[in-house]
Amino acid sequence: MPTTLALAHLPPSYKLHIALFDSVTNAAHLHSQLLAKNSDYEYAFIDPSILVSQLQPLSAAFRALNDLLDPSITDSYRRFGISPTSTAVLVIKIMDTASQTYSETDTLSHLTSIIEGTEIPFDTEHIRKFTDLAKVKKYYKLKDLGYLDALYKRKGRDVRQKTEEEEWADLEVAVLGQMALRSLV
Repeated sequence: MPTTLALAHLPPSYKLHIALFDSVTNAAHLHSQLLAKNSDYEYAFIDPSILVSQLQPLSAAFRALNDLLDPSITDSYRRFGISPTSTAVLVIKIMDTASQTYSETDTLSHLTSIIEGTEIPFDTEHIRKFTDLAKVKKYYKLKDLGYLDALYKRKGRDVRQKTEEEEWADLEVAVLGQMALRSLV
């Protein structure tokens, strides 16, 4: 069942419905419906290979609402959206529950019915199974994360003893930082 969340920094009537799917077999159909601007497919279909944590798509959803009229949405979709050959998809639907046409049951039912794949939990552990580190570093221009190592050295820690979880946390901080900077530019 998709996860439904309310973000603290959005109006209380806004709800995010999110689901993560693996073994998707109809990505080409989903992609074509988006390109055709079919209103039944007004979802964000995201390629999870560019995600490093659960927080990243939530931050992106907040930014998308703030940048609603920004013409660069097409570029974002090309970069972060699914392709016809995608086999994993993160789906986000942002709904205003104050709308008279809103039905959470109908929305969640439709979301899970249009995707032919296996729904898996929307959490950082499952997201990281799809992460393509080279793609993340390329898209977010993260060639050198040495500045994060410098922070460890200043704290008197040996960089070579960082845990895998600390490495992921560093990457998440860098990605979220880039997302924040791009929204200010």
